[in-house]
Amino acid sequence: MRRRAFFFDLDGTLSHNNGPVSPADREALSALREAGHLRILCTGRTRGYLYEPVLDLDFDGIVAGAGSHVTLGEELLYRRQVEPALRRRLAEAFLRLGQPCIFEGEREMLLLGMEGYAGFGWPVIRSLEDFDRLSEGVTIN
Repeated sequence: MRRRAFFFDLDGTLSHNNGPVSPADREALSALREAGHLRILCTGRTRGYLYEPVLDLDFDGIVAGAGSHVTLGEELLYRRQVEPALRRRLAEAFLRLGQPCIFEGEREMLLLGMEGYAGFGWPVIRSLEDFDRLSEGVTIN
């Protein structure tokens, strides 16, 4: 038998509104693994926006952020980051225009002007000074 890779979208496919993956889908994913196939999560969400019930499915690989972060097992195959100077210019423009924006990263999210989402546990940025302080060392894809 040939080993194959199967790619699965998250939103609207394996899950709806950050909900759990159905028992039937969990069973199907297990059957693929038992048959020796690779199961790859392929999502527009960045790595930092994936949640535990999905990560607990122990995919063989993840294509996250529409391809900006790709892993196979524990190996990082590809990473495309937004350079700090560019993301600062973007933050400055969004803040100046009063437009909300989310900077999505590998481990966290930075919310610009999105006070209504403060309860999600990610920092809400209200000024360029906030952005400079809170984005230090953060990887944005």
